[in-house]
Amino acid sequence: MATTTNPTGVPAAAPAQAGTGRLIVVFGTKGGVGKTVVAANLAVSLAQRLKQPVCLVDLDVMAAGDVAKILSVTTGRSIVDLVPALKRLAAGG
Repeated sequence: MATTTNPTGVPAAAPAQAGTGRLIVVFGTKGGVGKTVVAANLAVSLAQRLKQPVCLVDLDVMAAGDVAKILSVTTGRSIVDLVPALKRLAAGG
């Protein structure tokens, strides 16, 4: 399979299979370096360019919903709401 590149010279990702998506992680070990801004801008850009839904998940429990604040959206839930489900999964249920 030949590797293609986009205009920036970065190798393009392989096409996703029908019904699947891609996972992009924006990660950093230090606070205040712009991870939230990069992740939010990337999500908005992908949604606009691909004309498809994009799921942006903020896993930073210390930031208290910074992504929602940046995008000016009101959320009904946070990543903390997943804790009971994760406990059930860990217990095998």
